[in-house]
Amino acid sequence: MKFVPTTVADVEKLKSRAKVLKRKFKIKHREALERAAREASYLHWHHVTLCQQESDRKARHLTVTFLCESMTKDALKGETHYLAFFEPVPSVLLANGKQTGALIASESPDCLILVVEGQEVKWAIEGEGEDTKIAWNATYTLETDCLVATDKVTGAVHRIPIDEGLLNDRIAQSTETYDDKDFDLTFHDPDNPDAQAMFRQIFMGEGLEPIDDANKAILMSKSYSEEMINEAIAAGAQFSRPRQSMIYPIMSSDDIEEEA
Repeated sequence: MKFVPTTVADVEKLKSRAKVLKRKFKIKHREALERAAREASYLHWHHVTLCQQESDRKARHLTVTFLCESMTKDALKGETHYLAFFEPVPSVLLANGKQTGALIASESPDCLILVVEGQEVKWAIEGEGEDTKIAWNATYTLETDCLVATDKVTGAVHRIPIDEGLLNDRIAQSTETYDDKDFDLTFHDPDNPDAQAMFRQIFMGEGLEPIDDANKAILMSKSYSEEMINEAIAAGAQFSRPRQSMIYPIMSSDDIEEEA
C-alpha cells in the first residue's frame, strides 16, 4: 500500500466527512468511513489508520524522508513553507505556495525536486540520521525571485518562483552556528524540544491552541488585522505559539455539505 502522510487532524477531518456522507446517503457509519477514505485517495479506512500510525512514527524521528513527504503534501495544497536544516547536510525545504516544492542543498548546487506545479516528481532518500543518502535529482541556480532547477536525467528546466529574500535567509541559517538562546524555530534540530514542537505542529497539527483574546492580541502585535484573524477563526485556523502565527486546517469543498 502507498504511504500517505496522515496527521491526527487529517483523520478527524475524514471522520467529519463520514458523518456528512452517513446523513446524506443514509448509510452505516462504517460504510461512510470507507467512502470518505476512498474520496481522499486512500484504499480503505484501515489504510487511513495505518498511514496515520506510520506518520506518527516518522514524526517522532522527523526523518528527512518524512519531512519531504509532508512538504510534498503541503505543496500540493498550495501552502508556503521555507524551512532550514543543517543535518544531514545544510539545506532548505520549501513549498512556494504555487504547488511546487523542493529540497535544495545550501552549500552545493544539488536539488531534490518534489513536486512541480501540482505534478509529483519521482524522488528517493535512503536511511536516517547520519546515514541519510539523498538521491539529488536536479541541480539549481538562483535568479531574481526564481529558482532554476535542471533535471539531471531529462535536462528539463523548471523555473520556480520563490521569495528570494526568505530563501537566502534560510540558506544562511542552515550553514551558521547558533546558541540555544538565539535559536530560530525555522531550524530542524532533532535534539531541540522547541524545534521538535514546531515541526510536529506544522506536519502533525499537534499542540495548536484556540485563537482566544490573548492569542488574538499576540497576532495583532505581529501585524495581523482583526478582520484577517476573524476570517481565519471562521475558517478553523488555530494559533501556533512557536511560530506566533496561525495554521489553517486541511480544507476542501467536499468538506462542506451542500444545503438541501
